[in-house]
Amino acid sequence: MKSTGQGRFRGVPFWVYKEQRSRGGRRVVRREYPLREHGGADDLGKKLPEHTFTLSLTGDDAQAQRVRLTQALNAPGPGELLHPDWGTLSVLVDNFESRYSVDNQRLVEFTVTVVPVADETAPTVAQDTAGVVNRQGDSTLAALFSTLADGWQASLHDAQALMDTVSEQANTLESALNGLGLLADMQSFTASFTALRGNIQGLITTPDRLALAFKGIFQGIQRLPAYPQPEQIKNRARAPVSPQPGALQHQIVQLADRLDSALVRQDRQRDRQGLQPTTRSTMQLLHNTLRLAVAVVQVQMLSSLLTASLAAVSQNAPAQVLPRAASPAPRQLSDSGSVWLESTPDVVRVSQQVARRLDACALTTSALGYQSLALQVRALSRAFVADLSHRGVALPGLIQASVTTTEPALVTLYRISGDARDTARFIRRNRLRHPLFVPGGERVEVLCG
Repeated sequence: MKSTGQGRFRGVPFWVYKEQRSRGGRRVVRREYPLREHGGADDLGKKLPEHTFTLSLTGDDAQAQRVRLTQALNAPGPGELLHPDWGTLSVLVDNFESRYSVDNQRLVEFTVTVVPVADETAPTVAQDTAGVVNRQGDSTLAALFSTLADGWQASLHDAQALMDTVSEQANTLESALNGLGLLADMQSFTASFTALRGNIQGLITTPDRLALAFKGIFQGIQRLPAYPQPEQIKNRARAPVSPQPGALQHQIVQLADRLDSALVRQDRQRDRQGLQPTTRSTMQLLHNTLRLAVAVVQVQMLSSLLTASLAAVSQNAPAQVLPRAASPAPRQLSDSGSVWLESTPDVVRVSQQVARRLDACALTTSALGYQSLALQVRALSRAFVADLSHRGVALPGLIQASVTTTEPALVTLYRISGDARDTARFIRRNRLRHPLFVPGGERVEVLCG
């Protein structure tokens, strides 16, 4: 008996013995037809490689070794094969047979056929959660203003109060957009507000046109990221940092927060004494519709902002490796300030805030008697949370660290992370007034991974 070396399968040792065979080739399909002299063949790709080898077990305990190897060969799933000629392979056992002679039970032979496990996995279907949010947002926005048109009730007794309410809401929207510096660059917005204010008396008696006028304003806000960004926005940076991805979406998200607060404040200050119940219901419907429209636009902008953040992450340099000692216990993130979806904690915080706002608006809508619309708002809330939860895991994590002494931002970032290439984002994220001075005693945030 001559062996070529020792091998192992699932930890059970054996000796490679006699012949070793490997099979391969191409998956050729022949095209042959009856009563025809000609044919052909097609190449359908590479065959799966297959290895057949003979092994031996020797010694006084050869039968015990046979039992152990048989159990290893019959075990489900792939196993690790260590072969002296083929190296280490992850294989599946196709078939095997064992042989031994009753007059010499100190020698057992096996013939084993194995197939290597495929390295590639089958493609998985990825759900377009961002597309679901956009489609759900568009349908919710359409349902909002359709509900406004259907539920609008104008009374001649309170016509002036309704006109004042519509005018106040239009002024609030225009003032908020003026804060972005866009109206000078977007003539369509200017025309929409001019037409709305100039024909309020006619619009309150034709709810379809009124709803269409407000809907056009919010659809214009939705389309803003597709337009060229005005230089007025690009030059408004508070610190010497490079432009960030999704800058316009970020400003629209902040605009939505301010606009929602302004609408709530305006509604609380409105005098409803002496108004008829139908007029009060109409005012409440208009207020709720505009708040929901603001929330829908904010949801779509946040989803778009996450897309821009993920694109920026995929183009960045290799991730920073943070020392474990520099990771103190995490603190609660502040709810105020900029909304840049740059880390997983940012995604969690923003999704919870917006979901709470949408759920509150859904409850108000249901209380007003519009259950179908309330269900659509809840569906949008679920789609938004699912989108951020599904895609947000690809963003880096976040740590907080204390600064012991006043030092430049570049030094602080390098001391915490070992890499100072992302100083611009570190300055912006921590709202540092000057890049050369990080005050001692402050806690700063650093993206990790």
